[in-house]
Amino acid sequence: VSNWFLNPNSVSVIIRFLGVTPSTCDIRRPLISIIQQICSIYESVKKPNIDSSTTILDIKEALQTILKNIPPREQLILLFDSIDQLQVEDYDCSKWLPVDYPKNVKCILSTIPELSSKNCQKKCAILEGLESILEDPTMIKITGFDKHLAPQVLQSWLKRDQRCLIPRQMECLQSKLKDSGCNPLFLSVLYDMTLKWRSFDEKPDVDFEKIYDIDTVIAYLYAQLSEKHGQVLFIRAMAYLQQADGLSETELEDMLSSDDDVLQSVFAHYLPPLEVFRLPSTLWIRIRNDMQKYFVERDEDNIPVIYFYHRCFREFNVFCHWDKTEVSVKRVQLEYYTGNIGEYANLNKRPFEIKNEKLKNKYPELEKYKGTTLPVTRGLTEQESYVKNTKGKGRVYNMRRIKQLYKDIEYPLCEPYFLYDYDFMSSFFHCYKISEMNYRCRGNSRVYPQLRFNLELYKASYAVLGNHPGNFAFEICSLLAPFMNVLSELTYNLLQQCRSNCMLQSLSREIGPYTSCVSRFMVGVAYNISWQSSCLFVLGTEKVCIHDFNGRIDEYVWPSKEVFTAFKQRGCFICLYSAHSLLLYDYVYSEKCRLQLDAEEFVHIDLIRLGGNDVLLVCSRDSKSIDLWGFYDGVPKKKYPFERFDECIVECSTLITYSGTLIKITLKNGRIHYLHSNKGSFQTVATLNKKPGKQSILLNFTTDVYYSEGHSYIDLYHFNGAASSESNPFQRISNLPHVGNRCSRISCRKTSSMQNIDDALIWFTSKYAVIVDFYCSHIVIPGEYTGICEIHVSLYDFSNLFGNFICCLKKDKTGINIFEWRCDKGVHMYRLLAFLELDQKIFNCVCSIDWYSGIAVYCALEDGELRRYNATMMASLPDRPAPFSKSPILKEQISHLQIQDKILLTLDESKRVHSSGSSFLIIDSNMRQLLHIDTKLPLTLNNVADLKITCRSLLSATVPERSILYILSDDQSTLTIWDSEKNTIKYHLIHLEKTIKVQKLYALSSALVFHDSDQRVHLWYIDADKTTITLERTNHLEVKSTRLVLFHQTVKKLIIYDVDKKLCGKIQVESPCDAFCFTTDEKYLFVISHDESMLQMYEVDTGKMLEKLFIENMSPLIQATNDHLFLFCNNKLLLMSITGRSSLNRDTKVSPAMCPLFEEQYWLWTHKDKPWTVTSYAHLN
Repeated sequence: VSNWFLNPNSVSVIIRFLGVTPSTCDIRRPLISIIQQICSIYESVKKPNIDSSTTILDIKEALQTILKNIPPREQLILLFDSIDQLQVEDYDCSKWLPVDYPKNVKCILSTIPELSSKNCQKKCAILEGLESILEDPTMIKITGFDKHLAPQVLQSWLKRDQRCLIPRQMECLQSKLKDSGCNPLFLSVLYDMTLKWRSFDEKPDVDFEKIYDIDTVIAYLYAQLSEKHGQVLFIRAMAYLQQADGLSETELEDMLSSDDDVLQSVFAHYLPPLEVFRLPSTLWIRIRNDMQKYFVERDEDNIPVIYFYHRCFREFNVFCHWDKTEVSVKRVQLEYYTGNIGEYANLNKRPFEIKNEKLKNKYPELEKYKGTTLPVTRGLTEQESYVKNTKGKGRVYNMRRIKQLYKDIEYPLCEPYFLYDYDFMSSFFHCYKISEMNYRCRGNSRVYPQLRFNLELYKASYAVLGNHPGNFAFEICSLLAPFMNVLSELTYNLLQQCRSNCMLQSLSREIGPYTSCVSRFMVGVAYNISWQSSCLFVLGTEKVCIHDFNGRIDEYVWPSKEVFTAFKQRGCFICLYSAHSLLLYDYVYSEKCRLQLDAEEFVHIDLIRLGGNDVLLVCSRDSKSIDLWGFYDGVPKKKYPFERFDECIVECSTLITYSGTLIKITLKNGRIHYLHSNKGSFQTVATLNKKPGKQSILLNFTTDVYYSEGHSYIDLYHFNGAASSESNPFQRISNLPHVGNRCSRISCRKTSSMQNIDDALIWFTSKYAVIVDFYCSHIVIPGEYTGICEIHVSLYDFSNLFGNFICCLKKDKTGINIFEWRCDKGVHMYRLLAFLELDQKIFNCVCSIDWYSGIAVYCALEDGELRRYNATMMASLPDRPAPFSKSPILKEQISHLQIQDKILLTLDESKRVHSSGSSFLIIDSNMRQLLHIDTKLPLTLNNVADLKITCRSLLSATVPERSILYILSDDQSTLTIWDSEKNTIKYHLIHLEKTIKVQKLYALSSALVFHDSDQRVHLWYIDADKTTITLERTNHLEVKSTRLVLFHQTVKKLIIYDVDKKLCGKIQVESPCDAFCFTTDEKYLFVISHDESMLQMYEVDTGKMLEKLFIENMSPLIQATNDHLFLFCNNKLLLMSITGRSSLNRDTKVSPAMCPLFEEQYWLWTHKDKPWTVTSYAHLN
């Protein structure tokens, strides 16, 4: 600093110790106070208009401006101490730290370089972030005290406190300071321990002698304070503070009062009043006073909480040194914030059991409770609800409660029962992303199968709930209701809670359990998909997407416009390539393109392991060698030598196993070379002068397979000398089903008769899938298939319980069958584990088999949608009846629909349909006919009248209660009236004003409603004197009985007229309206906002909005009865039930235990009872 500014009198220093007070945890407040202090120091600097509500970017800009306005002759030093003590959101300094400073201003920052947070999925590299935004900063690494400095600091503290130690004490203390890693906190705590030493204490206790680092000195401090305050009380107090990342004093005292172990230790000699049975506050106050030096008060969600200032105290494992009660501490904390749900108790009213015999004898009056368990009230603070509606602010979420529970989602030893609570889940999805919950629950889901089931539902709803959390109750009701008879009790209770918070339930999802088991994402054209590193890699146009199907999606876009159609992934690299171009991308660390190559044509590309390093293998056509690129500090360089051939390479393939890499090279003259990796190079192990078959595929590390389409044999070439005859390395396998045009290699797992994991061949005929295993025997599986899906199996130590798996794509590409097959004790057998039937063709597919989650299939479809099906759930959940007698997917675009009884009729734009009595009336504008369909089965179509008017505009309407149909001619001069009861038709000439150009016609019980081209609404009374009343303009309108609804675009209001009663009411809506519909009884009104794809439901009498749902790609066509609602999405019929928040009653005769998904920890095991098909075989020569 003295080198920066030579005149110290002109230097001002502003210091902010971050994280030491509630106001310094959020960087906004320190920045605002710095701005205020600068303005008070330099009067010429104008104070900006900022406060706590100002955005962080505006505060940053204001500070930047003020620094530039400081007088040039004045100097300023800013010091931000301990950036790592800020809240996690402020670790990214680019959001708030100015980077351009005038010459007279310097800024000093201190921080821990990198740290991990419980609330972050990744480590926070604070120092790396600072280096990226600051240009050539001066970096000083702060190390611990050396062996000379530490004693000097100790002596200065003794001098400051006017203390001295006897030689023996000083010698013992200095022995702890010999290590060069002695940091200030260690020395400070160590010094505090000496404050209790007396002059005649020549030798410290044995535990003090064991101190050698910060953990042991904290353990010693805790031991001393535990002896003073009581071990259980003190350790539990520290544990609650640590596990909650800080608590308010009220919260901490409540938790200690809820902990029976704490109360047992405290109330050893007396009992407090049963009405206020809690820990005396003075006990915590004494602990707080003794730990005051190591505590800090900070703000968390507008609540002052006490926490450890030093990170070493936060990360210290209190249970490691004392007792194993972490589970009971965590459970009390969860029960405190959750409440009484599942196995969580009501802490406030939880009885207290007396275990102390002295207390039993001291309070004989307790005998009236007939035992040692007392009914007590602990006086705990009642938790506020997760969300409340505040006037002027709308919904306000209780973030303190939600954050505390979210933080403990991943704790595996206590089942998170709050995840089965509607109030928590609906609030959670408004505050956090589903992906964050699924990611943190991935360990817990392996322990609790019913939690895994719910997480699969949330994955299935991710596409909607990720952006529209208000759909939560509707989505869960629609997914769970069909299976309510087989749900676990907790999941069933969640369904009931959702039902009581939702007015609608979707009925027309796919037949069976499909919708409940599928996650959907739009990715566009997927040229290739592959399962790598527990994620799905999807190669699209100009980008590659990485899905972990917890809802997290990472996208990487490459700089060029090149279309890559294939990729390889290994470690942190993705190699994207086409026939002429290659791009190597580091998607983990730098997210940069590391290598780009172009060639006339690439023959083969792969990422391999060679000599302990990742290597890119590139083979180009007409090249006589192969390029091997190694990676050094993330930069690819040609390093590894490779053999140079006399002829050009025309074909190349690789086989990678745990033992190394095998390369097969075919030269232009037909010669074939086989090379094995050996340390850092390749060595030729075999050479063939001529290809024995048209096509070939490497089977394993010692065998190549040659075959020709249509032949009934294959030839094995053993290039390690392991053939049946040592002089002849070829082995022919005959009597096989005709070989297909392409053979594929599939993995085989170890079975009782296989000592090693090896590979098998598979091909398809017109009727079978043919598998030839390593022992040259074959098995056929009936079916018409076109290929196999990539399959990834992860069975850990359970591989001996299952055989081998294949996933076959059906010939029409709309279905998938997943088989298990075995070769065991002279018998081949197979069984169908699961299958899929889709409504679209499959473009690419991958299958993942996991012991816990079972079978998952990932399908990229032709329309750009990516789906993940949990095939195990689909195979375990019961089928449900289809809501429609035919498929709800319509082949043609519809314009009109009508409901009568239980029949829904849809028509194209040339026809119009109306319901009248128990039948449909259809107007055919092309044929100028009036048609009739009676709803009594079987349905028949009859012509009831020929129309004498031209009605291509289909201007028509009915009055259902009067069974009358009105049709207006195109020239608006003739009104046709059909009476269904009398079967008569009449034509009336009418005279409308020339300015009225009718676009739509509606009918009320006493009047016709004309909606003209100028968007005006006219009431034309039928039975009176044919008078016309003009109402206001509207974009859309709807009629029902005596009521008329208009939408006022300007003020976004629905105006409801009752024509008979001469009444008018208004409903305020949130978005534009494109279609309305009343229920039959006119109790509810449904509104569609097409652009936003939102469906709103209102109660007509009160105008209250009861429901607001996002329905993807919803058309402005809607019809309703009293019980059901009909919509169209993607030209597909969607049926909803109007539940009215009624509860569900499941069949008590059916036990929930029928569904194994809620009882079986290992979901793959639910397929164990699938029947086997056994096929005997003999070894073939």
